[in-house]
Amino acid sequence: MKSLRSISLVLPLLLFGAPASADLPPAIPDYLFALPEGEWVFGEKLWEGPAGCQPDLCEAGYHSGDLVLSIVRGLNYVQAVAGMRGCGGVSYNVVNLDEWSGISSEQWLANVSRMARSLAAIARQGCNAPGSSETIDTAPLRYLQPGAVGPAPSG
Repeated sequence: MKSLRSISLVLPLLLFGAPASADLPPAIPDYLFALPEGEWVFGEKLWEGPAGCQPDLCEAGYHSGDLVLSIVRGLNYVQAVAGMRGCGGVSYNVVNLDEWSGISSEQWLANVSRMARSLAAIARQGCNAPGSSETIDTAPLRYLQPGAVGPAPSG
């Protein structure tokens, strides 16, 4: 079993360039519970607070009730992590951006939106939580696209 210390080190490692390894799932991004409910917040390192995104790193964080959802766009990957308060399991997915090369910005947004919604549903279902039909507005995720200028930091 991995130690809590090694699990807590996963997210900072992810945000500095390397996606999660297959044998060590990411921890629930519990720092996102402090975000305004029902709004996407963007930043380079949301655990330090909202701040501007960088061309090679941007995180979108979302909080609704007991659900948190983090989507990180790194230099060459997108990682999404969803989890529920009080439930140890997380759902996550990592995509190498080479797999999405040449697609339109609309298709990019559709892929990220589908990933976000499906992982949120899996996290809720895995934790027997209500709200699986809740709609998450994923339109703001367009700010995660490579080369996109993120919104001004809020908060």
